[in-house]
Amino acid sequence: IDRLRDYRAGKNSFVESPERRLGCFGAPGYRFTLLDLAGAGSIRHLWCTFQPGKGDHRVHFYLDGATTPTRSGTMTELIARAQAEAAVPVPGFVGRNYAYNLFAPIDFTRGARIEIETIEPVWILFYQIDYRTEVRCAPPDRKPARRPGPVRRGSATVTIPAGETAAVFALAGPAVLRRWTLRPDVPLARRGRLDLAVRYDGSPDDAVAAPLGDFFGPFRSVALDTDPAAGAHTCFLPLPFARSIQVRLHNRTGQAVTVAADYECEDLPDWAGDRGYFHARGQSSAPTVGYRQHPVLYLRGRGHWLGMALYNTGHDHGGGDFAVIDGEGARPAFLHGINGEDYFTFAWFGQGANHPFAVAHPNDQGRVRFHFENPYPFRESFSLYWGTYPNLVTRSVAYWYQDTPADTTIPDADNPLNVEWDCFGPVRLPLDAGHEIAGDFASALPAVADLDAGRTFRCELIEESFTRGWMKQLTFGPMLDLTYLARHGTRVKVESELGGMGHAYLARRVVVSPTARTVTVRFSHDDAVRVQVNGRELYRSEGQAGFATVEFPVAYAAGKNEVVVRLLNRFNVNFNWAGFAWHEVP
Repeated sequence: IDRLRDYRAGKNSFVESPERRLGCFGAPGYRFTLLDLAGAGSIRHLWCTFQPGKGDHRVHFYLDGATTPTRSGTMTELIARAQAEAAVPVPGFVGRNYAYNLFAPIDFTRGARIEIETIEPVWILFYQIDYRTEVRCAPPDRKPARRPGPVRRGSATVTIPAGETAAVFALAGPAVLRRWTLRPDVPLARRGRLDLAVRYDGSPDDAVAAPLGDFFGPFRSVALDTDPAAGAHTCFLPLPFARSIQVRLHNRTGQAVTVAADYECEDLPDWAGDRGYFHARGQSSAPTVGYRQHPVLYLRGRGHWLGMALYNTGHDHGGGDFAVIDGEGARPAFLHGINGEDYFTFAWFGQGANHPFAVAHPNDQGRVRFHFENPYPFRESFSLYWGTYPNLVTRSVAYWYQDTPADTTIPDADNPLNVEWDCFGPVRLPLDAGHEIAGDFASALPAVADLDAGRTFRCELIEESFTRGWMKQLTFGPMLDLTYLARHGTRVKVESELGGMGHAYLARRVVVSPTARTVTVRFSHDDAVRVQVNGRELYRSEGQAGFATVEFPVAYAAGKNEVVVRLLNRFNVNFNWAGFAWHEVP
């Protein structure tokens, strides 16, 4: 897992029902396309859930141009077949509360299409598909196994006075720390006041920086294990280093703490160029506002995202994951999920251990997910955010590998690309008999001049509504996410309020330019959009299935310039997501 990847990660997410797509899913035999890809790649994870008797269906895979299904079956049949045949450790399982997970990789060289065919009428059907494309070589996990090197085993005990920092143990490389266990003599409930830090190769930066209690959580997993009976935390994730590693703790408990440690470290003959350094970063939002997500991670550089632990987000339908890969680059990728339990491979608020990928406790106690089946590679930058309910102290720990021991994370408050937009919406749109948008969505939005004059207008979701004028929304880097904008005026207590087949939004920003100049704007979106600068339309699109990124020139006048974006949100492969990225290319 420490070998850096080189492919493009992707994700489709759906919530389907007869109410969302009128006339569809109401009877057996209805077919719907979940995935349609060209080129080489691999389908890595299918997750779905539906209630018994209210949504069973067959899944048809068409691989490499096949006109008849290469394989078919219900999710129960596909998982059973994979468990009998697939040569991977955990090819699939049906978790608690009807969480269907298929992890057996399905490779293709020229393309892949997935269709579902209903067997019975559907009440509501959820789907998420993780995949990879642009596979340039055999995945790292298929390289011939090398012979393990000599293993060093050791132990240490250190007492850390209150308010001080001490190294628990330090080792020389090149080597891989394969297992390490810490046993502090303080109760588990107080270990959030011990800060874990790991440094590699003499770097002045901490590659790992997180509260010990959050880093390990209450999880009994194949990667991180907390044994309450022994008071021990054990990490099984590989930590490679070229010259040295130092594991330290900072003591904020208010009393001296004694920590016992032991470890196993494998020596390496040399330092391979494709190895990554393990990183982890703890974050906290206090309190959350609801309409802007909790920032889990924002960083620059090359590596791959492995997963996260998450604490205190409220109800699982408060929001889900949104990853932006290489958001400042020419070809960004956007991976958006559905709800909280779905990202963690569960369904309907299920809890337990879905080894080796996820462990879920109640939201305040913590959940963890590792993408062993499909890490997200990035070459320029990576960011991930998580929707939450308002007025929470949400915490997270991000886990990833990177090609440097340096800390390249950017705290949300210090990100120079974060800018504020004036925003309005959502405005619910009329639908025709086919459940499609009737008329031009932009005509349903109020005029910018009326909003500037202080007028207020109705914003409406499915059942909840409120009246507002301009609302302020801060970006994450170049990404303006409007998915939860309505929480300026409503709590959005259930998933069905997060979106519908048709809502419109309006965003405005004033750019002050010292001189007249022309810049290139890199713009990413997934639905219909209209972009104006100083009253002139520069870009128009009717949208597509998934994200697209385009570039166009923008001529700024000296002084104030008004950028206005009108956009539509409808169901496609990014369920419920609304927003866009605006990045001026340096």
